[in-house]
Amino acid sequence: MEEALANRSHGEGVLFKVWSKIRNSPAWIVAIALFLRVSWIIIGHTYRFKTTDGNFSFGWEMGAIGASLASGHGFSNQFGVPTGPTA
Repeated sequence: MEEALANRSHGEGVLFKVWSKIRNSPAWIVAIALFLRVSWIIIGHTYRFKTTDGNFSFGWEMGAIGASLASGHGFSNQFGVPTGPTA
């Protein structure tokens, strides 16, 4: 009986050592971080763009300047409303 308990505790010690090596490995940390980020993208629907603000959420200030350039107004209107030229 004591021998079985000794083998069991030895086996648990080996499993604990293996698990501590796995959980501290960079690959495991990257895998968990990727899983959490993709989960948040799916749960929070962060892949959808709002069309109510003129797509300002897509590209923010740079996107607004790009839209101004594409519409022929030059480097201006960086916040979506007519604000004049950028610095």
